[in-house]
Amino acid sequence: MSNRFSTISFIDDATPGLYDCAMPLPLLRTLSLVILMSITTAPVAIASPEALALDTSGRFAFRRLDTGDGLSGDSVYCMLQDRLGYLWLGTFSGLSRYDGSRVVVYRPVPGDPESLPSSLIFDLHEDSTGTLWIATDGGGLARYSRDSDAFERFAHDQADTGSIGSDRIFSVADDPYGWIWVGTADAGLDRFDTEQSRFLHYGTKDGLPSGTVRSLLCDAEGVLWAGTTAGLARYDRERDAFRPVPAVGGSTVRALMEDSGGNILVGTEGAGVFRLDPATGKATRVDLGPDSGTLLARAFALDITGRIWVGTEDQGMRILDPANGSVVRLRAEPDRPDGLSHDAIRALLVDRSGLVWAGTRGGGAAAYNPRSRAVTRLLAGSDSPPAEMRQILQARDGLLWLATDGGGLLRTTADGTVIARYRHDPLDPASLPGDRIVCLAEDADGSLWVGTDGAGLARLDPATGRFERFRRNPDDPGSLAGDTVWALLIDSQDTLWVGLEGGGLDRHDPTANRFTHHQPVPGDESSLGGFSVRALLEDKRGRLWIGLWDGGLTLWDRAADRAVARFKPSNDTGSLADASVTCLFEDSSGSLWVGTGGSGIDRVVEGYGLIRFEHLDAGQGLAGNDIVGVLEDADGRVWIVSGTGLSRYDGADGSIRTWGPADGFQSRFSQNAWTTLLDGRFLIGGPEGIDLIRPGDLTHPDAPPRC
Repeated sequence: MSNRFSTISFIDDATPGLYDCAMPLPLLRTLSLVILMSITTAPVAIASPEALALDTSGRFAFRRLDTGDGLSGDSVYCMLQDRLGYLWLGTFSGLSRYDGSRVVVYRPVPGDPESLPSSLIFDLHEDSTGTLWIATDGGGLARYSRDSDAFERFAHDQADTGSIGSDRIFSVADDPYGWIWVGTADAGLDRFDTEQSRFLHYGTKDGLPSGTVRSLLCDAEGVLWAGTTAGLARYDRERDAFRPVPAVGGSTVRALMEDSGGNILVGTEGAGVFRLDPATGKATRVDLGPDSGTLLARAFALDITGRIWVGTEDQGMRILDPANGSVVRLRAEPDRPDGLSHDAIRALLVDRSGLVWAGTRGGGAAAYNPRSRAVTRLLAGSDSPPAEMRQILQARDGLLWLATDGGGLLRTTADGTVIARYRHDPLDPASLPGDRIVCLAEDADGSLWVGTDGAGLARLDPATGRFERFRRNPDDPGSLAGDTVWALLIDSQDTLWVGLEGGGLDRHDPTANRFTHHQPVPGDESSLGGFSVRALLEDKRGRLWIGLWDGGLTLWDRAADRAVARFKPSNDTGSLADASVTCLFEDSSGSLWVGTGGSGIDRVVEGYGLIRFEHLDAGQGLAGNDIVGVLEDADGRVWIVSGTGLSRYDGADGSIRTWGPADGFQSRFSQNAWTTLLDGRFLIGGPEGIDLIRPGDLTHPDAPPRC
C-alpha cells in the first residue's frame, strides 16, 4: 500500500472545535489524521429538528477552518456534506475530509493509480447512489470508493471516443435517470453512462452556448441546467439537445441554485444575479445593492431562516432576505478572530445542522451558526463598557455592580442600563481609590466592598456614594497587607476575608476596623499555602477554601484560624492538577469545582476521610484549559468558562458541549467576571462587554452518526 498523505500534527487549546465526538474513520487504507484536540460542537452532524432561536441581526461571527487546523489548502473552491455527515472540501492543494475533530487529506501519489489524480479540485458531487465524484483541473474526473478508500480515475484518451472529453473538469451533476453530467473547461459537456462506463459528448453543435461549462444544476423537476462562458442552457431530454436561455444574457454563468419557490438563481460573471422562472423563461435581476448589475457571483446557499447567501469574487457576501428584500453586506475582517477571513468567496454550503460554510480563496473555510443569537451583548456601545469587565455581582435589590479594569465601578439594571458610575477623583479622598477594580462583595447592611488593582480596598456606602479606603501601611501592623485585592468573601458569620496579591489572606475585624494577616510560614503546614490568593469560597458545611495562584488549594479552619489541609500537584493521579487556582465554585450537589490557570478544572471528591481530585480539560472537550469561571443551570449542569469559550458538563452522562466566538460569544472572557442572575440567566464578562444568555436557549447540533 502506498502512502497518499503527509503527516501533520495539530493541537489547539484556544479555539473550540466543531464536534462532540469523532466519527470513526475507515481503516482499510491509512491516511493522515490531523487530530484537533478541541472537540465539541458539531457543524457537519445530522441534526434533529428543533425550535431554535435564530439570528436576525447584522452581526455575524464565524469559526474558521484552515491549514492551521490541518486543511489541505487555504483556497477552498468547493464543499460537500455527504450522507454520512462528513464534510468534504476541495482545495487547490488537495482534498480534505473533515468529521469535526479530524481532517484527512488526500493528494496524488506518484505511481499509485488509486490516489487522487490532481490536487486542484474544482467541484464535488454526491450522486443519488451515494457515490462521490471529484472534478479536477488536469487530472480528469475521479470516483471515490468508501469501501477501498481509493479513487478510480477517468482521463481523456485521444484514441478512445468514449473516454471523457477533457482532463480539465469544472462541474459535476447527476439527474433522475442515473446519468452523470460532467462540465469541462474546453470540450463542452459529457454525459457518463455508469453501466457502460462510456462518455457521450455535447458541444455547441448540440445547443450549448459555449464549450466551457462552468456550472451545472439538476432542479427538483429533473431538468438539467448548464452554465457556460456564453450564457445558460437548458437540456431538452426529448430532443437530446440544449436550448439557450436568452433572458439571462451571454455572460459567464458561475453559480446555479434552485430557490424555495422553484425559481433558478443564476450567478453571472459581471452581470449580477438573475432569478429565472423555468415555466416562462423570464428572468429578473436580483437587487443586491447599488452594484447589482456588475457583481461577479460565485456561489449560492439558502440558510435555515430562508435567507439567500451570495458569494462574490472579491466583494465578500450579500445576504438577501426574500421576505422583505433587505440585503446585508458582509465583508472580510481577517484581523477579527471570529470575522470572515477573506472577501473572495468560492463556495457556500449549508450543512444538515444548519451551519453556513463559506469557502474562500486564501482564507480557508469559515462556519456561521444562524442560531448564535441566543447570546445578547450588554454594554457594547461606543460609550461603554469603559474597560474590561472583571467581576459581576447581583445585589440583594436585583441591580448589578460591575467591576471594570480601568473604568471604575458601575451600577446597572439587570439588562445593562447604567444607573451610576463611580470613578477615582484624585482631589476627593472619599471617592473610589482607583479605577482598576478586581472584585466585589456586598455586606449584610448593603455596603459594598471593592477590591482594586494597586489602590487597596474600599467600602462604599450606597446611600451617600462615599468610599472608606483601606491601604497598606508598613508602619501599621493592623493595616491591609497589600494593595492589590484579588478576592473578597463575606462568610456566614459576616466576617470579611480579603485575598491579596503577594500579601496572603487578611481577615477584617469590624469592631477595630483592622486586619489580621495570614501568610505562608516555611515548614509550617498549618499556614497558608501561598502568598497570592485568587479565590475564596465558604462551602455548605461552613468550611473555608482558599485558591492560590502560587500555592494550589488550602482548606482553612476558621475556629482554629489555621490550615487543616493543603493541596498541590504531585505524581498521584488524584492530586490537584495545577498549583495555579483561578476560581472556586460549589454546585447544588455540594461538589467543589477548582478552576486552574492552565490545566482545566478539578472536581473535589471526598470519601473515607480522604480528598482527591477528578480532572477535566481541553483534551476531553473543554473550550480551553484556562478556566476563569463556573456556573450551574437549573437542571444541575455545570457550565465551565474558559478564556475563549463556554463548556457545558452534564454529570449524568459525562458529556461536554462547547460554544465560543462563532456562536455569538465575545472573543475572550475575563477571570471571575461571571454570575447567575436571580432568574437563572448567566452573565459572562470580558473586554467587549457582558454576554447574557438563558442556558436553555443555547442549542447544539447533534453528534455525527457512527460508521
